[in-house]
Amino acid sequence: MPVLTPFPQTGLVHWTSKLGVELAIRHIMPDDAKLLVELYGRLSARTLELRFATIMINIPIERVIEESARLAALNHDHADALIALLNEDGHEHIVAVARLAGADHIQAEFALLVRDDFQGHGVGSYMLDLLFQVALVRGLRYLKASVLAENSAMLRLIRRSGFPYHMHTSHGESDVTIYLDPTISEGELNHH
Repeated sequence: MPVLTPFPQTGLVHWTSKLGVELAIRHIMPDDAKLLVELYGRLSARTLELRFATIMINIPIERVIEESARLAALNHDHADALIALLNEDGHEHIVAVARLAGADHIQAEFALLVRDDFQGHGVGSYMLDLLFQVALVRGLRYLKASVLAENSAMLRLIRRSGFPYHMHTSHGESDVTIYLDPTISEGELNHH
């Protein structure tokens, strides 16, 4: 089992990137929807494609606003999300989002998105570490994700997570299962 970063009871973590940039990491709140809209506008077409497995150009702003509001207002019984915030000139900006979705008593799907200018500086690894901790506190035993096979950065983060995992790649997509509880059986997995 890997050693995880403690997530404090205050729900706020201060972390410094490899570039010396300080970020505040906390759970997402409904008021963060406007920050998600701003994040969307700062992502490259390639980052959006790797995250959402589709080309996302010319999306009407109304749809971006609506989807951002939905993603920020979680049903905490089945979902959770962490955001990494950068304070620039007195204004907060989201630079990364790590998310659990579709959670039940044993598993959830997970996803990670890092703003282009923060990729490759440890933000994704740190956010994934904190997200795994949130999953463990929820009592989840495994996490799943579908990742484009060409998304080598995300697949590398999964391989380096320290948790056992299984990966099956077909038709350009890798289905990944991360075992937070190494005692989980194949039979338990096949029932979900």
